[in-house]
Amino acid sequence: MGVFIIAALYLVLIIKCLQLAVKLKDLFGMYLVVGITVMIGFQALINMLVVMGLLPTKGLTLPFLSYGGSSLLLNMICIGILMNITAQNQGEKGCLS
Repeated sequence: MGVFIIAALYLVLIIKCLQLAVKLKDLFGMYLVVGITVMIGFQALINMLVVMGLLPTKGLTLPFLSYGGSSLLLNMICIGILMNITAQNQGEKGCLS
């Protein structure tokens, strides 16, 4: 049950970020949001596949949950960038709300 909740939360994060990317008119911002979303999504997917034994060990941490100082810091910076892009876009409609 807990694994399903964690996987669902990652799915919600990815869907919300892609919705943000679709609503952006700035092409650079859209590419940045898609790139960060793909980075976090693939990292989570690869970690989950390694844990299930479907892939060989890669050494990737699970974003926001596994202990790893530089990985956690990078993921937090990426989410901060996404929040900044959302704040810049708030004047139009409000994307993540």
